[in-house]
Amino acid sequence: MSQRIARPELPLDGILVLDFSQFLAGPVSAMRLADLGARVIKIERPGTGDIGRTLAFAGIASDGDTLSFHIMNRNKESFAADLKNESNSWCDSSPLLNERTLSCVSLTSFCTLRMA
Repeated sequence: MSQRIARPELPLDGILVLDFSQFLAGPVSAMRLADLGARVIKIERPGTGDIGRTLAFAGIASDGDTLSFHIMNRNKESFAADLKNESNSWCDSSPLLNERTLSCVSLTSFCTLRMA
């Protein structure tokens, strides 16, 4: 009979992170937050998903996705949402966002600065 070992409380327990990022820096940042106990939900495009699924650094793939994608997105949940479709009110109907959390963080890879 095996005993279940309780996970110690982590610093970011109770924090919800919505990860809209792609490529290297954003997914790795969200991975670190997940490692520290945050619940990270990766929001991806329907059909194609994150472009990082096909971006291979070492040319190694697993389950149709690159190994680097699996490594950078460990400890995350994934949810597909069409954010360009205004009639898609996924925030209102999603069971992912209906739980009570202490805080919610949104992480993106978009630059908001403009060069004059």
